[in-house]
Amino acid sequence: MKTTRPQPEKSSAGVVGVAWYRQADRPRIKQLLPDADKLHDRYADWLKFAEDSVRRLKRSGVTVEPFVIDIDDFLGWCLVHGRPRDAQGRTEYVVEKLGLKYPS
Repeated sequence: MKTTRPQPEKSSAGVVGVAWYRQADRPRIKQLLPDADKLHDRYADWLKFAEDSVRRLKRSGVTVEPFVIDIDDFLGWCLVHGRPRDAQGRTEYVVEKLGLKYPS
């Protein structure tokens, strides 16, 4: 099993966004993302890791918002912005989306 730490990023309103995935999207994520081999082998393992990460961030006083990535929207966003479909691209996508939700 491979693990990666989530790379939360602050939006303009000080909310830390964490990329979140739906179990139903798992097969497409594993197929379409170039760094999918770095994700957990099972969704349940990833979910536990992600939930634990959110709890740790909240305990440290950070406002955290898991942001569910719509895979089709994300892929289109990557094309429009010329960004890779990797962890950095997902982070930028979440930051932008939360920035729209919480404009400063």
